[in-house]
Amino acid sequence: MDYTQIRLLSSEEAEDAWSRALRFHRKPASKPSSAGSESSMAPFRLLSVLELPPATAPGRKKKKKKKKKKKKKKKKKKKKKKKKKKKKKKKHQEGREEETRTRGLRKETSWAEIQETESRRAESGGKEK
Repeated sequence: MDYTQIRLLSSEEAEDAWSRALRFHRKPASKPSSAGSESSMAPFRLLSVLELPPATAPGRKKKKKKKKKKKKKKKKKKKKKKKKKKKKKKKHQEGREEETRTRGLRKETSWAEIQETESRRAESGGKEK
């Protein structure tokens, strides 16, 4: 098919004609020599007009891009809070100090001391331990 004939065809028919020509490695007959330099460039111009994809070399394949691996974020360890020891409230009582001293020595206390502490409890109304 001649270049002039392809040019007169509709865009779909022209695409078919060019694809057939490219498939069989045939160059369509170019314009007469009177056109000059345009005839040599004519097939390329028509390809750009028809928006056909450019032919790649048969032995070459496109290299695939390697995907970058995402770095995993390290989880921060939570610091354990130290438990605060509760301070015991001091009760200001007169007999309190004497009792705390004698607590560990109860086995060795005499009968008289035990009677004294019981009498103190009875006087205060049983509130004192």
